Amino acid sequence: MLPPVEELKAILEQQVPGVSLTVEGGALIVPPKDLTTVCRLLKESQRFAMDYLANLTAVDYPPDRMDVVYHLYSMTQRHGPITLQVTLPRQRPVVASITPIWRGAEFQEREVYDLYGVTFE
Repeated sequence: MLPPVEELKAILEQQVPGVSLTVEGGALIVPPKDLTTVCRLLKESQRFAMDYLANLTAVDYPPDRMDVVYHLYSMTQRHGPITLQVTLPRQRPVVASITPIWRGAEFQEREVYDLYGVTFE
């Protein structure tokens, strides 16, 4: 069973040195520089085992920001979702690709690039 989002935030901040997360509407707001570290921990940790990326999309908030949103589940432990959100500047939305962590992210990242112009490095 997953802990409440505030407790999850505290656990991640304890396990990832230097990361500073916030909670907004049930989602964990992750700084772009910490996205892959947080994702890898959520996938590889036995406690969370988030082995399934169900959805990756973006939300455009004109005039100045864009959010990339990730919904993660654990098929092995039968829990989820954990919602991660990365806020990017609208004029140059760039974030790391999570395809090396969840192979299924590739198509969804391509779709977000085509529809919103977010570049996944």
